[in-house]
Amino acid sequence: MVGIIAGTVGCFGGMSIAAALCSYLIVTREARLGLNGPQVIEQEAGIEEYDSRNRPFYLEHDRRRNSRRQRTGRRAG
Repeated sequence: MVGIIAGTVGCFGGMSIAAALCSYLIVTREARLGLNGPQVIEQEAGIEEYDSRNRPFYLEHDRRRNSRRQRTGRRAG
């Protein structure tokens, strides 16, 4: 099965589990894939720790993490 993740909305929660079951994933450069989205992280960590309304913050965090992964060829943790 081939999955496609496009755009900046991303694929989170249950749909990310379904995407993980695909044999192949096609993703755009802007696509995001994760088990927890920003709102879930805020709920668990607290708004003082992580404000999901601060899109520039978490998009920059994702960008930096992904650029590190691309340079090393390894998963960023």
